[in-house]
Amino acid sequence: ELSAGSGNSYAIPHGVTALRKDGAVWLTAGTSDVLVARSKANPEGKLRNASQMIFSFKTEKSQTRVYTRDDLKVLQAAGTDIYNPQDKEYGWMINLAPERRGESAEYVSAKPLVSGGVIYVPTFVEKKINVTDPDMLCDISPRTYGEARLYALRADSGAPYWDASVGRFSSITGIKITGFSSSSQGGKKSIVATYDNLTGKEPVIDKKIGAKNVKELSSLIIDLPKQSTMNMKPGQDMIYYWIKE
Repeated sequence: ELSAGSGNSYAIPHGVTALRKDGAVWLTAGTSDVLVARSKANPEGKLRNASQMIFSFKTEKSQTRVYTRDDLKVLQAAGTDIYNPQDKEYGWMINLAPERRGESAEYVSAKPLVSGGVIYVPTFVEKKINVTDPDMLCDISPRTYGEARLYALRADSGAPYWDASVGRFSSITGIKITGFSSSSQGGKKSIVATYDNLTGKEPVIDKKIGAKNVKELSSLIIDLPKQSTMNMKPGQDMIYYWIKE
C-alpha cells in the first residue's frame, strides 16, 4: 500500500511489476481511471483518480511499513533529474500531465513492460478539436483524437533510457497504444506495441527510439537492448490494487 493518510485511493488497473536488485524488491507501475458499470450514482461509469502517475520504489525484506508519496522523490516528466541511492527517499514518481482545456489528464493506456531494468510505459492524452462548417462558419461538433506518449525509464533511478534529446518520453500524435507484449526472434528482443489509429494517417515516430511502424498490424516494433546493463532480475507480476493518496 502507498498511502499519504488522506483516505483517497488511486487505481492501478494495469498491475504492478516486481524487480529484484541487490537484495531489494522494486515495485513499478502507473495509474489510470477504471471503467465500471454505469449507475445513477456514477452515470459516467468511471472511477477517477485525483491525478495520474508513474512510480517505482524499493522495499527491503526486513521492512514492514506503509509507503507514502512523501517517501518518493518527485521527478519532472520533461526534466533530467534522477533518483540516487544517496537520496533520503525510497524511490521516485512522475506526475503525469493534469487535465486542461481541450485535453484530458494524461493516463497509462496499457500495462507497462519491463526489460533489462528499463520500464516502458505507454500513456495517452485525449484531445478535442472543433470541426467547422465552412458554409455556416461555425463549430458544429468536437472531434476526438489524441497523442500517445511512450516513456522509457530506468526502473531504479527514473533516468531517461533513450538519447538525451528524446528525454523521458517520445510523443506520437494520432494513436493510442492499447497493448504491450514482448517478442524474441533469433536472439533479438523487442516490444510489440499495438495501437488504435485515431486519424487514419501514418504515425510519425522519432527515429532515436528505435521503433518501426507495421501498418498492416497497427503495431510499433521497438528494439530492446541485447543485455541488461542494470543487473536487475524480473520478479513476478502482481494483480492491480489500490494505493491511498
